[in-house]
Amino acid sequence: MAKRKASPARKKTRKPATASSDASAHKRLARRWFDQVWNKRREKAIEEMMSPKCVGHGKAPDGGDAIGAEGFKSFHRAYLNAFPDLKVNVDDVIVDGRKVVVRWVASGIHQGDGLGFPATGKPMRIIGVSIVYVKGGKIVEGWDSYDQHGMLQQLGLTSPPLGSRAL
Repeated sequence: MAKRKASPARKKTRKPATASSDASAHKRLARRWFDQVWNKRREKAIEEMMSPKCVGHGKAPDGGDAIGAEGFKSFHRAYLNAFPDLKVNVDDVIVDGRKVVVRWVASGIHQGDGLGFPATGKPMRIIGVSIVYVKGGKIVEGWDSYDQHGMLQQLGLTSPPLGSRAL
């Protein structure tokens, strides 16, 4: 018996991803990153969401670039050692193609020496922005910007700039 060819109506075709579905997936990835990696402290989630050759700009212990999950994990461990109760709230996620921008607020009490100085027991709250590039559903490159000097002031480790008023 000869095989019948499937009619064109019956062929399964994969619909191409739309910009809207990509944007939604990128937003979910960014929110999941902050929830799983930072709030739930799932180190395994770093490997799940990060490309093996991902470049984390400024995340190496010497301030250089961290490469891949293993490179990022030292930064992650240091911050969670310093702030074991760290909580990150995502306020905004904006997607432009493969670029994802996240505005977040992090808070915690400085309880460890993971950042290179003894615990102060003081709370900190910082606002930051992260920019990541996504490819194939994984983070391939990332930058963070936040007020490190302001964080150190809150911890009592540096003085306010001259001429500034106490808030």
